[in-house]
Amino acid sequence: MSDLHTGAKTDKAVLDRYMSLPIADNQVQAMYIWIDGTGENLRSKTRTLDFIPKSISASKWQRYFNKLPIWNYDGSSTGQAEGSNSDMYLHPKAMYPDPFRLGNNKLILCEVFKYNNKTPADTNHRMSCAAIMEKAKDQVPWFGMEQEYTLLDGDRHPLGWPKNGYPGPQGPYYCGVGANKVYGRDIVEAHYKCCLYAGINISGTNAEVMPAQWEYQVGPCEGIKMGDELWVSRYLLHRVAEDFGVIVTLDPKPIRGDWNGAGMHTNFSTDAMRKPGGIAPIEKAIENLGKVHKKHIMAYDPHQGMDNARRLTGAHETSSIDAFSAGVANRGASVRIPRSVSEDKSGYLEDRRPSSNADPYRVSEMMVRTICLNEIQKRLRKCSVKMSDLHTGAKTDKAVLDRYMSLPIADNQVQAMYIWIDGTGENLRSKTRTLDFIPKSISELPIWNYDGSSTGQAEGSNSDMYLHPKAMYPDPFRLGNNKLILCEVFKYNNKTPADTNHRMSCAAIMEKAKDQVPWFGMEQEYTLLDGDRHPLGWPKNGYPGPQGPYYCGVGANKVYGRDIVEAHYKCCLYAGINISGTNAEVMPAQWEYQVGPCEGIKMGDELWVSRYLLHRVAEDFGVIVTLDPKPIIGDWNGAGMHTNFSTDAMRKPGGIAPIEKAIENLGKVHKKHIMAYDPHQGMDNARRLTGAHETSSIDAFSAGVANRGASVRIPRSVSEDKSGYLEDRRPSSNADPYRVSEMMVRTICLNET
Repeated sequence: MSDLHTGAKTDKAVLDRYMSLPIADNQVQAMYIWIDGTGENLRSKTRTLDFIPKSISASKWQRYFNKLPIWNYDGSSTGQAEGSNSDMYLHPKAMYPDPFRLGNNKLILCEVFKYNNKTPADTNHRMSCAAIMEKAKDQVPWFGMEQEYTLLDGDRHPLGWPKNGYPGPQGPYYCGVGANKVYGRDIVEAHYKCCLYAGINISGTNAEVMPAQWEYQVGPCEGIKMGDELWVSRYLLHRVAEDFGVIVTLDPKPIRGDWNGAGMHTNFSTDAMRKPGGIAPIEKAIENLGKVHKKHIMAYDPHQGMDNARRLTGAHETSSIDAFSAGVANRGASVRIPRSVSEDKSGYLEDRRPSSNADPYRVSEMMVRTICLNEIQKRLRKCSVKMSDLHTGAKTDKAVLDRYMSLPIADNQVQAMYIWIDGTGENLRSKTRTLDFIPKSISELPIWNYDGSSTGQAEGSNSDMYLHPKAMYPDPFRLGNNKLILCEVFKYNNKTPADTNHRMSCAAIMEKAKDQVPWFGMEQEYTLLDGDRHPLGWPKNGYPGPQGPYYCGVGANKVYGRDIVEAHYKCCLYAGINISGTNAEVMPAQWEYQVGPCEGIKMGDELWVSRYLLHRVAEDFGVIVTLDPKPIIGDWNGAGMHTNFSTDAMRKPGGIAPIEKAIENLGKVHKKHIMAYDPHQGMDNARRLTGAHETSSIDAFSAGVANRGASVRIPRSVSEDKSGYLEDRRPSSNADPYRVSEMMVRTICLNET
């Protein structure tokens, strides 16, 4: 994680001193950007203009004034010309605000022409793409491209991976959160903000299946704009990562073995496909694509299929490079029809074959030729090789991140982070989409989907899962109008709740008991670990002193990780979480915070979001959070989620009677509660509820006044006041608060014993 390439890193504070120097109002630094002879790498150089360019195309009056000039460069240094005849020409084609130099400065995307200034360079696929888009413009072709990429350190080793081994197997990383699940988020956030500033139609981002691999989405874009915006977004990605001293690779299979590759899945539709009954032209498009499969494979990476052959093996959510296939919600097919499109009978298709380093101009041109212009009869260029023969935790500089996060974006642009519970029932996932409005209520937010085969919730052949927004909070990381969106998860039919969606049933039970006004307060205990999954601050070759001085302690020899605790507390307050306190716990590196009182379903919502905030904050510090209820065996306290509960009757004078009745009910269904009080039907809690370390025995129910060794505790003040609340001390630290709160209401309020 810490072994970033630092040899060429410079002091950004020094740079900022110079970047803030004033220049003349009419002086503009124009960064010309182009594709070199590899067909996948970008080059750039800057010239000074003495005017502020308003557009790429010049009016008649502007032809001699304020026109972006054609420029040249040395093609012998970019693999595009011989040294004896090396002039190549840059023709400006698209212009964007510069997020690095700011002000009136511009990024200029160019086409490349050979020495005669007329013949397009061999890797200038934009020119032919633009001509094809013009032919098909009446069909209004829209694209959306999903760009996957991998971050590497200076040794070209995946960012955050152990130097002498591998991270844990794939599973927890897709859309993950936490310092042990995602590496390089600062780069992702900075790139996202740069794209928004530059006017790129970036629609979202997420961590991918392989650790250190990410994806962002650009689109919908019409016609030639797709290629333009995708290439510029790539340039921005490389430039941002360069600032962090990190390398970006678009290699479609950067790591051999049981690791996912990287693609550039391309979503496509025409006006006819988007209209009612559009499924017919979608099916016709897929039929056409199948007829010219090999021709597309040749165009879908820069080396005529050689790159993709390492990725399209039929494994790791890919199809076979040798055979065309299509299916509904099937991420193992060449072309996928999303479940929602199949049900709505209109929409778009997803071509999953393009490799991560493909040229978006070639991909989009090929799709329009095949689908819109029906070019399926032309003779294919013979492949030089048989397709089947081709198979052959990083900390970043937060000062650099801050420069990008402060970039202004349009007032109506909002980054919405959708958050959900995955198939484990205890881990959280998240991904972001761009909204073009500021949401005021949950009802305004769109339903979204994701790949459930990467979260333990679906098979790859039927993998669409749906996210239904249920609660919205201000985003303490991105600030502004940006939002965190807590979601329920539904299966492929968009109706059946996922197996770990316990919110739906919880909400129904809370509605039944709302007249009793159930209040909850949950005490979330957790443990901080370093990158080696060793308790933070503990000696590497031994143990700290025995428990005693650490609980609510102060001093560098008693508490470890207070900065994380303070940052998390502030994040919760900013987000509107009803966090009521925090303290160091009995075991060193273990902490607790309390959320509540919360009524009904809000308890589960706020506790889950507070957990997400905790993982994200700790991730920023390069620290891992574990909710394991017994992270260290031996004479060390475990971690719970003690749950305080009351009804309106309990809080009123004489409330001790309903409190005692509630405890009686809880005792009758002790085993049933134990099964619900951790994600593994009591297996986790069995390591914690031993009768020692301030716990009760898992095998027997007990209750007592001020007794922290009981299953249920009545606080001393409640016993004296004869009203108040009870504390159920059995829930484990990794319990689902929806299940816990639902069980308590069922047993206490609805008398389900």
